[in-house]
Amino acid sequence: MNELKIFPLLILFITISMACQSRLQKELPNDLVIKFKSTEMEPGGSPAGYIRTVIISGNQMEVERSRCSRGKKVTLDEKEIRSLYGALVKSEFDLIRNGAGDGNGEEFKEIYLKTGDASKIVRKGKNFPLSGNENERFNEVWTTMLDISFEKVGPC
Repeated sequence: MNELKIFPLLILFITISMACQSRLQKELPNDLVIKFKSTEMEPGGSPAGYIRTVIISGNQMEVERSRCSRGKKVTLDEKEIRSLYGALVKSEFDLIRNGAGDGNGEEFKEIYLKTGDASKIVRKGKNFPLSGNENERFNEVWTTMLDISFEKVGPC
């Protein structure tokens, strides 16, 4: 009889444990798509009266800026792609959750990740709050992306 009482608790414990673990595969997936979008400042504090969008699919990176006449495409080497994907895995990006916010606002950062049938969007900004730990994890991924995109593409 005691076993019948313990079984539902065991199932609940397993379910909660699984929900708290990242589902990102450790190895770099072949169908990885990552998008970064920002309406904030560039490194160095230059005013950002534009939107910067970085799209990475396979080994191709495309950077678009709203005040530039055209986007720029570059090829990433495997080390750069692994570095970026490694930051997503290390930060357990798929477990980051936006806090309650009204969703309106002009300044924000956004990271979109898609692999297979799974996808995730996380936004950060005044109206898209993240808790302390999740804010740090988001920033790790964001900084890695900025380093790669500015090194490869630079400003307009």
